[in-house]
Amino acid sequence: MTDGKSGSLTTLTYDKSNHLTGFTVDDHKGTISNYTVTTNAQGLVTQYLLNGQPANSFTTTKVTAAYNGNNRLTQVQVYLESPAVLFVTEDLSYNSNGQLDQLKTALVVTGSKGQDSTVYTYALYTYSNSSTMNPSTITSYSGSATGKTGSPNVTQTFTFDTKHSNGGGFPGSLDSFNTIASNNILTAQSAYHFSSGDTNVNQTFTYQYNSSDYPVSKVYQYNGNSVTDTYTYSNCK
Repeated sequence: MTDGKSGSLTTLTYDKSNHLTGFTVDDHKGTISNYTVTTNAQGLVTQYLLNGQPANSFTTTKVTAAYNGNNRLTQVQVYLESPAVLFVTEDLSYNSNGQLDQLKTALVVTGSKGQDSTVYTYALYTYSNSSTMNPSTITSYSGSATGKTGSPNVTQTFTFDTKHSNGGGFPGSLDSFNTIASNNILTAQSAYHFSSGDTNVNQTFTYQYNSSDYPVSKVYQYNGNSVTDTYTYSNCK
């Protein structure tokens, strides 16, 4: 499968068991990053590692993933610059229905004097029923290592189609809105809460699908602008 994403091209390769083995990212600006992927016996990605030197300090060099006994993602760690420089840790928890109910993010920030500090955020998920994996709302908070604090910073409301999701066409279980949704997002309404009032951002997504009901294109519209992603597949079922 290939994914043309915001001017870049991501190409994924799989083995005979349909387990991801690697991918390349071509930014169409002269940089091609190649990654080797490690999966567990269930075919779930446990690590991908950059082959060669990073193009710049913002290049992802390594990502690791951990799962619980139900094969649900519980932690993601992202490294930049070198496989030893941890950038962000995401811890996921689930409710009794197996739905993602909290995402804790710990982001390492380097200050002006070179010192590192960690910024924590929490996203809480609600659902319209106990069987769907598509969240109806995500509410985000600032926090500390031990939990969220204060009032929400952002409230997001979503609607979805009824077709298959490809996860955005990129390895990893979280899409661009940090969901593990079964279907594709049609609308995302985000309210950013400030002391002076709310700022609202509305986003819409339009898809075309193949005969197996997987998206072959996605048009993302926001503030009068649009971005088109295209997807191609082999042996899509």
